[in-house]
Amino acid sequence: MMDTLRYWIAVMLFVSTPPAVLYWFSIHPFVTFWRRVGVRWSVTIHLVGMVVFMVGLFRLRGWATRVDFGLNYWTVALAVPVFLGTGWLGWQRRKLLTMRTLAGVPELDAENPGVVLKEGLYACVRHPRYIEVAGAVLFYALLSNYLIGYLTLIAVIGAILVLVPIEERELTDRFGDEYLEYARQVPRFFPKRIWPSRDHRAT
Repeated sequence: MMDTLRYWIAVMLFVSTPPAVLYWFSIHPFVTFWRRVGVRWSVTIHLVGMVVFMVGLFRLRGWATRVDFGLNYWTVALAVPVFLGTGWLGWQRRKLLTMRTLAGVPELDAENPGVVLKEGLYACVRHPRYIEVAGAVLFYALLSNYLIGYLTLIAVIGAILVLVPIEERELTDRFGDEYLEYARQVPRFFPKRIWPSRDHRAT
């Protein structure tokens, strides 16, 4: 039972993570083009592309899960604090980010570009969502204990490090000096303080 669960967790990581990451590599560098396409069509095109990509990856699941390190209670134990920390980040993040924001609508909608989030988690670090994503991938990688899970984690961290500067250029274009001033005061990933402020504002 546990081996079956671990297997499907590894498959889920392999199938769902790359399309989700590539979504943002398509949006941020080419946001001007996608704004001309329009929000509805942009999201629809990307969702269809993600589904097709996921189907293709699912067909490769046998190859991806060839290396299984087996059930390891040490990695399961390590996964518990990762789960708690990531869960807390997700709980805090849901106070600030709507589904509209998570789907990238403010980037695509020039008439409703959103606001610069500066409260809650965003008063501590500029990119708590990416920390949450990396934590979630780490949790599932530890739980499944397949090589593909750890490779996915390495790929996600590398993708985040490449994607963040691209996203910040787009945010600077969108919000100008307001975002530049915010970026000067708040670090990207490593907080100056741990506990976020109580006030928050949704985009």
